[in-house]
Amino acid sequence: MAEAADPATRDRPSALGRLPADLAKLRDRYLSEFPDEAARVDRLAQVPSALRHILSLRLELDRTDVLPRHYRRLAQAALRMAADAQDSRDAVDRLVIAYASAVRAGEVGAGVALMPQLRRYFAEPQVVELALVLVQTQAMALFDTLLA
Repeated sequence: MAEAADPATRDRPSALGRLPADLAKLRDRYLSEFPDEAARVDRLAQVPSALRHILSLRLELDRTDVLPRHYRRLAQAALRMAADAQDSRDAVDRLVIAYASAVRAGEVGAGVALMPQLRRYFAEPQVVELALVLVQTQAMALFDTLLA
């Protein structure tokens, strides 16, 4: 017969009040830019190393000059919107939305098939950043779902 889990290891208090000063500053900076992600940040704070790396990566990607911010935001939004919401967009926007939709649907082959088209409009570092933004956004959505 399996032993019952020790409640002390199951229900831990929030780590937010115990964050080191540098992480508290990072958290506050992140939340000033992404205020709707407070619940996610609270969950990530349970593992301070995850909080440090994930928030730092997102803030850094948001400030990079590699991929224009428009395409980064469009790709992130496309993960949450219906594929038919692309009617009034230009060809590049539709391509980014199609790529994000393939990622959202888990259609790796479809995403790979779009690479030659993406490379016509974006330099290799931009394609890499676009893929990274999509993977991180999708991973955080899965993270939220698993801990809901």
